[in-house]
Amino acid sequence: MIFKATEMKAPIPTYYDFHTKVVYDLSDRLKISFLDIGAIDKSNQSYDDGVEFEDNYYGYYNGNKNTAGINLQYLWGTSGYSNFSISHTINDIGNRVSEVRNQNKIYDNESTEHEISFRNLNHYKISESSQLEFGGDAKYSTNDYEHHYYEYTDRFGYETPELIVNNNFNGVKLGAFASLNWKPLKDFSIDPGIRFDYFDFNENIHVSPRLNLTYDLSESTQLYTSGGVFYQSLPFILLSQSESYKNLKDPAAYHAIIGISHLITEDTRLTLEVYDKEYRDCPINPNQPESFVMDQAVENSVFMSNDRLESTGKAYSRGVELIIQKKLAKDFYGMMSASYSRARYLDGTNTWRNRVYDNRFTFAFEGGYKPNESWEFSARWIYAGGTPYTPFDMPASEAAYRGIVDRTKIYSERLPDYHSLNIRVDKRFNFYSSNIVLYISVWNLYGRENIWAYSWDQTKNKIKAEKSWSTVPVFGIEYEL
Repeated sequence: MIFKATEMKAPIPTYYDFHTKVVYDLSDRLKISFLDIGAIDKSNQSYDDGVEFEDNYYGYYNGNKNTAGINLQYLWGTSGYSNFSISHTINDIGNRVSEVRNQNKIYDNESTEHEISFRNLNHYKISESSQLEFGGDAKYSTNDYEHHYYEYTDRFGYETPELIVNNNFNGVKLGAFASLNWKPLKDFSIDPGIRFDYFDFNENIHVSPRLNLTYDLSESTQLYTSGGVFYQSLPFILLSQSESYKNLKDPAAYHAIIGISHLITEDTRLTLEVYDKEYRDCPINPNQPESFVMDQAVENSVFMSNDRLESTGKAYSRGVELIIQKKLAKDFYGMMSASYSRARYLDGTNTWRNRVYDNRFTFAFEGGYKPNESWEFSARWIYAGGTPYTPFDMPASEAAYRGIVDRTKIYSERLPDYHSLNIRVDKRFNFYSSNIVLYISVWNLYGRENIWAYSWDQTKNKIKAEKSWSTVPVFGIEYEL
């Protein structure tokens, strides 16, 4: 039933997830907690499966991920507290992809990533009008990469050379931060902050200031503004592709926000925000100048080979967002949000283009009704403007038996708008020390045929529409202790 509802034309993957948390009070002031989150993902599609399901690619994916950590929280008394945590993360991936039409290999990936992290956060109450937070973090990463990117023709029609990555990529990141919450006046507060970062791979040192200002117009209305600088190192899987990438700059983002928050009633709040984010020093591949490297993982599900990268890319995201939220004070609860935004990037040809996330307008409503402790009725409706896509160059695609996009129309057209309604009914049975919840839900209640992409069917040598979920019923039982 699910197979038909999703209109999938491939074997169904399997997912296993687990989560464990233990908290123990060592004393009135000292608490220890342990957290473990893991996932095992597997999918396997043979060449015969690819032919039967008329897919362009076949291969396998095996992913094992786990994060485990211990946190100590110490209360100083009435003046503050400290958190000390240490954790370990492992990401073990085996992945192979080949084309169905000619059985050419696209890439092989056997990689293992380990990261050990330490973090300390301290909160100190200086006075009734000021509080200080400060701390630091350290991360040590050791990664074993065995990647083989085979020669192939990319979606722009460019011939991409073979690239073999076989190395151990290690790195240390150090950080320190501090922020002050200070209320010099009854109706005015100021929150300055600063962060220092160091990455030994490229020996980059960054200083990132932040500032937030809040003014109480009345007991129910606040006006606030904030700004800051944020740095992010590039993914290890990209940096490992060339020794010369040590010379790349870390992308920087400059954030600015202004907003107003108003308490309409005791349980309903309205928030209106305008924001601007300017991105600088983003990687651009001169061999694929029209593409934005940081969106590759969205377009291809993975970062592909990039034998050349330059820190010349720019991007921005700007918009306005309205949120109305009603807490469950009596019978009803809910939240409504609406936003308009633009997300664009400057490519290697000095042309501004839409980013893959540029939905422009989005609207969402979710809420519910609880007449008593036994029943709950809820719904969620989402609307989003169609994301941009690049149309195919029909003559070039038909001649190559693969999708070749029109480089003169990068992200110039849009998919149909997306919208969907989900509903759910819960029936709760309360016992002395436990609860049982029976629920039934229907996804995409009115059966909207949402298209999430247009792809090129290499078997039939024509365009096909990739559709999202159709109407799907979901039901289950939850047992709570």
